[in-house]
Amino acid sequence: MRFKEIYRSEHEDPNLSLGRFYSTDVRKLAAFRQREGRIFPSDIVDPQMYFTQRVRDPNTLYLTGRYRKDVLGYGAFDPIGANVAVLNCWVKKWKRVRRQWLVGLMRTMASFGFREMGLRRLTMTCTSFAKAAERLIRETGFTYEGTLRKLGNYNGPTDILIFGLLKEEF
Repeated sequence: MRFKEIYRSEHEDPNLSLGRFYSTDVRKLAAFRQREGRIFPSDIVDPQMYFTQRVRDPNTLYLTGRYRKDVLGYGAFDPIGANVAVLNCWVKKWKRVRRQWLVGLMRTMASFGFREMGLRRLTMTCTSFAKAAERLIRETGFTYEGTLRKLGNYNGPTDILIFGLLKEEF
């Protein structure tokens, strides 16, 4: 697998790095999500096609996060305004990897967004039933900002929790 490192945070574990996400990695991302037992919204029939369409979006920056040579997850910055982006992350399950590596990876992605992309704010969301994801987001430093009731559609109407992180808070 190709991996070209593009960023390493000076504040996190030196073994954590972010690399370029190639369009050929789409199959790996879809397989990664399925292997990790992650559910997809019910309207996504073909995960590979879903990620293929997302990767083609020229405004979205995709990254691969690694700890040494092990892929911990993938991240995407979706711009939603001037110097504001939604950070989407797909990471390994808690039980398979050390918690501090995932927190470090998320902090490294946030650092990349603030320092390299010049963002002033990051937003993350998760479903109300994804308690592990909520803990990870909170441990990364994001602040709970509200709930969008019955917005998601994961096997029925689902509440979506919204978290934000400002550059000054990081």
